[in-house]
Amino acid sequence: STDVPTKKNTYLVNASIDEGKNYLGAELHLGILTITGRQIEQPKITGTYTYTGAELTADIEESADYKITGNKATAAGTHIVTVSLNDKANTAWKNGGHAAIELSWVIAQANPTIDDLVSTIPTDVVYGQPYEVTVASKATVFGLGEITLLYNGTAAAPVNAGTYKVNASIATGTNYTAAEIYLNDLVIAKATPVAANITCVMEDVVYDGKEHALTAKAADGVVGLGVITLEYNGTVAAPVAAGTYKVNASIAAGENYVAATVELGTFNITKATLTAADFTFTPALPVSYEEGSAEAVVVTVKEGIFG
Repeated sequence: STDVPTKKNTYLVNASIDEGKNYLGAELHLGILTITGRQIEQPKITGTYTYTGAELTADIEESADYKITGNKATAAGTHIVTVSLNDKANTAWKNGGHAAIELSWVIAQANPTIDDLVSTIPTDVVYGQPYEVTVASKATVFGLGEITLLYNGTAAAPVNAGTYKVNASIATGTNYTAAEIYLNDLVIAKATPVAANITCVMEDVVYDGKEHALTAKAADGVVGLGVITLEYNGTVAAPVAAGTYKVNASIAAGENYVAATVELGTFNITKATLTAADFTFTPALPVSYEEGSAEAVVVTVKEGIFG
């Protein structure tokens, strides 16, 4: 054929010479022509990629000589791009061969932020009352690791009054790295004491001339109550005289309770009944006199008998 070859092949090259003035016509074999096919440079993936939640495309040079697949992905991890020659008959990779090549590209895990989370931290917590702190990944966030709440660095939910820094400790997930994120402060306010927080036995007594001080303490299960001082009709002196006394507990501020004055009830010291033993007779009884010579008997209240 006189057509100039263009496709990959091996060709015999002959010269067909017509008869001329000085030479006879001839068919001469000149040699062999080998067309090996066009050499294609293998493409490379450039750039770095971090998980965003959206589909990412690997940066790879496009060409009409090959087809690219697998260059789009969303999840963090290693992904494979396959590049295949479109015309294996007439093209080859520059470093040899016609087989499809595989190139890897990596989408790195993202660092979590507070914007990836939804949390609730109540603002009206009072000591002794139930509360709940919650945290979770947003509905649009995928592949976040397990979340643990920390209060001042510990996982146990606090009970005592105070201010606690609440952090979300996030384990490594499929699309996110491990992280610890501050959410907000949890404040547990001190409670106001009530009578039920105090144990005080108030049994009526009969006047005997002695002080009758009551005792009071925090009720069982009550923690962090301040020092208790009892007041009787507004004074701290223990009552002696018969009467009715309004008993209040004056409570200092404690770890879990504010300072307060709490009414506990009333305490009675009832009047005593006098007996002969409460008096002194002069002369001492019994006494005898002759008729017509009796003297007056002097009666006095014994020492310590008042009112």
